Amino acid sequence: MSGAVTGWTGRQFLAWGGACCEDTTRGGLAYTPATGTWRAIPAAPLAARTRASGAWTGKELVVAGGWDYRKAFRDTAAYNPSTGTWRKLPPMPSTAIGWPALWDGREVLFLSTSSARRVGRPRGARDTGFGLAGPCSATEVSPAKYRRSC
Repeated sequence: MSGAVTGWTGRQFLAWGGACCEDTTRGGLAYTPATGTWRAIPAAPLAARTRASGAWTGKELVVAGGWDYRKAFRDTAAYNPSTGTWRKLPPMPSTAIGWPALWDGREVLFLSTSSARRVGRPRGARDTGFGLAGPCSATEVSPAKYRRSC
């Protein structure tokens, strides 16, 4: 399986989505090294996809965008392993396929490259520079930069 969003909780390795041989999945797994066990995580409120972007926030695995070999996505959700639940988040300002993402302690930052923005980009964005975006309310910083606060 490739193209999955992954995160390390400090106790478990989480993986969601991905694809093999152009078949995408909407499932996820949690691996606990202490016991050597794998378990399925609950179904996400997202369609099956690969190359979604995501980051571990210390509480949730945030999953955004991706594609299913036919369509690119903007939708976003977060999985909380403590409660075993997902919650929908507002969509990204543009489609996000494989954008690098990280948690800075306050918000998830998604780095948009010009190749990712070719699929779909915010109005007024240019193909130069990089953009920052996150999974909650978007604020335009400059034509190609977005910052979101949760």
